Amino acid sequence: AVVRWLHPDWSAAQVRSAVVNTAAQNVLKRSASTALEHDVNIIGAGREDLLAAAGATVALDPVSVSFGAVPSGSGISRSATVTLTNLSAGPQTVDVSVDGGDADVAYSVTPAFVTLLGGESAELTVRMSAVQGAGFGGHAATLRLRTAGGEVAHSVLYTYIK
Repeated sequence: AVVRWLHPDWSAAQVRSAVVNTAAQNVLKRSASTALEHDVNIIGAGREDLLAAAGATVALDPVSVSFGAVPSGSGISRSATVTLTNLSAGPQTVDVSVDGGDADVAYSVTPAFVTLLGGESAELTVRMSAVQGAGFGGHAATLRLRTAGGEVAHSVLYTYIK
């Protein structure tokens, strides 16, 4: 409600992105433990950070990408389109990268950077490649968006190997 009040011109999807894609990471702990929780099925994109959400400068649609369930023996690749929108009034150059993945499931994104004028949008292609015989269970990575001032958003990428 606060983000919507501060930015009445943003769509519901942009408000949702501001909240989800600016969430604080590496702060949620495992139940009855001091160890950090890393399972995206438990923590999602992180803990809501109202100040970061109110100051969001980019929006992602969708806010996260699931490549669904993939058979272990398939050695399949899939791609998804994510729309990046500049929420600020001025131009921004956004560097786009993927952190994570593993030897069984790799993730990549193109293009590696996008320059957008205020209000402009661009499409990113996120690709998941699972090796034949990939290990069972969830595999995740993080799509990171950075400007000269640091990280402006992040998104969860997920694949379940069955």
